[in-house]
Amino acid sequence: MRKLIVLLLFISFCGGATEETVDQVETTTTTSSTTSTSTSTSSSTSTTVSTSTLPDIMPTVLITCDPVVSDEDGLMTFNFEVTTGTNELVVLNIVSWFDSSRTDDLFISDGLPSSGNSNKFGYTVDASFSQYEIEMVVMDSKDNFANDYCLYEQNPKSSTQTTSPKSLYPDEPSSDTWIIYTGNGNQVVDVSSVDTTLKIMTVNASGGASIVSYNGNEYLDLLINKNGTEVDNETVLFNFEFEQPTLLEITATADWEIILKPVASARNFSDDEIKGSGSEVIEFYENNSTFQVLTFVSPTGVSVISYECDGSYNDLVINQLGSATDNSVRSDSSTCYLEIVGNGEWTISR
Repeated sequence: MRKLIVLLLFISFCGGATEETVDQVETTTTTSSTTSTSTSTSSSTSTTVSTSTLPDIMPTVLITCDPVVSDEDGLMTFNFEVTTGTNELVVLNIVSWFDSSRTDDLFISDGLPSSGNSNKFGYTVDASFSQYEIEMVVMDSKDNFANDYCLYEQNPKSSTQTTSPKSLYPDEPSSDTWIIYTGNGNQVVDVSSVDTTLKIMTVNASGGASIVSYNGNEYLDLLINKNGTEVDNETVLFNFEFEQPTLLEITATADWEIILKPVASARNFSDDEIKGSGSEVIEFYENNSTFQVLTFVSPTGVSVISYECDGSYNDLVINQLGSATDNSVRSDSSTCYLEIVGNGEWTISR
């Protein structure tokens, strides 16, 4: 990859100097004294000076998120402008991701404009990528800072051949692939014969249940914890994070059902929005090659964890206790599955 970081000083123009404003107020006081033989009058004048100081002018940075073609073949330039406020600028930090891969983390202190001035610069990059994510931060000597963010996507090259895109999502497996366990009350279920491929576990329990997984004597995870509360099609992970349960310990007071399904049976987050309730696992393959910005709405709060395609842990996307209203977060690339943990209804949009 060819990269070239160029800071080009295009224009420097002077702003007005910051001044303190002094207001002068004159006050006159008259004092009279009287005796039986004569009257005298004396006066004195005092001057009060009040001083007001203007607040610091903050620095700014502004990215023009529409690059121009560079004079050198294969490069393009994002122009940006830095304005210094009252205090001297200390550093300019440029962080970039090209096609979701971290590319630059630059710290620049030379050539920044002096107090009250603005300079224009250029950030020149390799033009061969399809997506550019750039964040810039400036900080002054009093730790005041400003930032700007740019997300730019190039139009893909047109093709004369029209083909139907292959779906990112596999076909949903037949119910013949399901493994079903049923019972009543407390039981320990042997699942050692289940293969080690990624699966989801759907649970129904009319009187509530808690389910703990073990590998032999080794405790693995608390999969379901809803004693006394009906469990209605709650879906959790199975065989993820390279854990291979051999035993499931069920604590319940009534009938229960456990269904193990291939992970391809999970719902697909292929549209702009998906809704659900309680705990669920969803497939989200658009999040594998690039990051996604997700917005969550849930009146009861929600936690979401992302996993890679091999089932390994990727990131805690959001952990919002209580009401979640239009909370937007970034879900990192390399994500194929989202595990939603909640007690009520939720909506995820992108």
